[in-house]
Amino acid sequence: MSNTRPVGGTGLGLALTRQIAALMGGEVGVETTAGVGSHFWFTAALQPADNIQTGDGEAPTAAFDFTDARILVVEDNAINLEVLELLLAKIGPQVSVAENGQIAVNMASSAFYDLILMDMRMPVMDGLSATSIIRALPGYADIPIVALTANAFEDDRQLCLKSGMNDFLAKPIRLDTLCAVLSKWLS
Repeated sequence: MSNTRPVGGTGLGLALTRQIAALMGGEVGVETTAGVGSHFWFTAALQPADNIQTGDGEAPTAAFDFTDARILVVEDNAINLEVLELLLAKIGPQVSVAENGQIAVNMASSAFYDLILMDMRMPVMDGLSATSIIRALPGYADIPIVALTANAFEDDRQLCLKSGMNDFLAKPIRLDTLCAVLSKWLS
């Protein structure tokens, strides 16, 4: 626990850096030469915040107006949550946040949401279990629940759909992809 250790930290900073770079559409790497040292690098796909463009040059939010939508975001990772909140702020829905599936169930029991963005893996109660319980609540049988996960494999997609989710968003989430999914389910 001393800061005077001859060896550095535990590598947690690198794991966090990798997560942050992935959220920004990039990656992290290292090139090491024995006896010389290491060169750490990262990439990120960045654009000016006021000028986010799709491949065709049009702002992705121009055709979308979700100001009347009430969305429940269920996400336990602070960085992922911050990214989602920033993206959603660009398109205007009313956003409520739950840190785990149990809180999401409690919130859905006492309020109505037009759509739920549900992380799959969380402490206390995971997204799959929470979805099953929410589906049984009055008024929630047909409300869109969209999975949020870093696992973008077909098996994961099928697991989400089998649990009662309607759709699937792979992390890191892009604004154009988020708009397309919201448009599909809220139009």
